[in-house]
Amino acid sequence: MVMVKNKNIDPIKLKDIIRLIIFMAILVAGMMVVALVMEKWGGIIMKTYAGIGSRDIPLEERTKIIAIADNLCGLDYIVYSGNANGADVAFQLGSNGQCVVFLPWARFNFGVFEPTPKYHLDHFIVGGEPEGLESVYEFHPNPKQLTAGARKLMARNYYQIHGYKDYPKVDFVMCCADQDNLGNVKGGTGQAVRIAKSMNIPIINIRTEYWEDELHDLLNPIF
Repeated sequence: MVMVKNKNIDPIKLKDIIRLIIFMAILVAGMMVVALVMEKWGGIIMKTYAGIGSRDIPLEERTKIIAIADNLCGLDYIVYSGNANGADVAFQLGSNGQCVVFLPWARFNFGVFEPTPKYHLDHFIVGGEPEGLESVYEFHPNPKQLTAGARKLMARNYYQIHGYKDYPKVDFVMCCADQDNLGNVKGGTGQAVRIAKSMNIPIINIRTEYWEDELHDLLNPIF
């Protein structure tokens, strides 16, 4: 309770003053957060997307994915991916080093793509992180049937969507994956897609008919 010592002060006006003080405190806090982001990233708010999908892709899709990643890199987008064979590595290769790689365990698939400083911004080993492991039981249809390694792979998918440490959640998902008759994405990619859907994050699958229109609409008028 606020004690009014000066009887000449209208209690209603005092409440208005208190509201104004609270509003100004919130505004200043928000400005401080923006300032910290701008200081860290040179005044640029990161634009990010998840580039994920099937391990089994033909040369035509690989070429298409690399071109997509290259174009999005030109628009200052950073791709989050998981270093798996196929679509993941294709997105990473096309990103011109503008990628963050999330690994289920140390040196995962380094024989195909080793995320050295020349080819990526950051990489994180996240398969054992608590929030990611919890997401396996929340979003996977049969979590108890997964091996320990498979759970780490699924946990890794959580961070491809949510981001990690200084990297924010993605703006959208680009994927290359098969769908069932109900339009649900199959395989491990489906785990990341389910998480994205729960956050109302747009999803574009290049194995669907109108993906180019969807991407254009999403990026318009930039792209």
